[in-house]
Amino acid sequence: MYKTFIILIALSVLSYGCASPPRKELKAAQSAITKAYTSGAPELAPGKYQTAVEVLANGEELFTRGQYGLARETLPYAEALAQQAIHAAREEQLRRDLEDIRTKEKLELLKKQLEKEEKSKPKPPPKTVSKPAPTKPQAPIPPPPPLTSYTVGNGETLWFIAAQKQVYHDAFLWPLIYRANRDQIKDPRQIYPGQNLNIPRNLSEEETKEARATARKSDIFPLDLLIKASTKNSH
Repeated sequence: MYKTFIILIALSVLSYGCASPPRKELKAAQSAITKAYTSGAPELAPGKYQTAVEVLANGEELFTRGQYGLARETLPYAEALAQQAIHAAREEQLRRDLEDIRTKEKLELLKKQLEKEEKSKPKPPPKTVSKPAPTKPQAPIPPPPPLTSYTVGNGETLWFIAAQKQVYHDAFLWPLIYRANRDQIKDPRQIYPGQNLNIPRNLSEEETKEARATARKSDIFPLDLLIKASTKNSH
């Protein structure tokens, strides 16, 4: 009888542990995605980064729905994928740095060879050179106009789109895109490749402040972990 009672208590404890929200796993996965984002993985290791973002989104969806068992299995996988993206981004950055160094060394060697050849050439007699007619300075090329529409790519989210330079360069402005496209976005967590989203422009300071405040209060995306990344991008 005593052994049976102990077994029932143990099963109850295990059952409670499985039913509890995996907050630690969620926080670890979100933190890993943020580190991958700030390490430049979206550019240096886009495939691995987008896969990690998609798995995290699935884990967050399971967490929101209360499917804690599946979320507990999915979130560590998202964290592991994010770590792989960080590692791949670092390797790619190192490869690019080494390539830059090799290019500079080749240019320096070529410069020395040209200087050596130039010194060995006989000097030509001086020539009378007429002054060229003054030319009008060329007008600077204007920057491209900001995007007014954006086609969603694989694995992209609203905060990822808003953070891009050609859009808002600020992840916290994703509510502006969501509100302008309510006719085709029912859930801000769910956007699909190929969707053509309107990008609102000529926004007032009040509108941008209100959008940032909404994003910081929202639990839709792990925006609290993107504060440093968004602040860095805005400068």
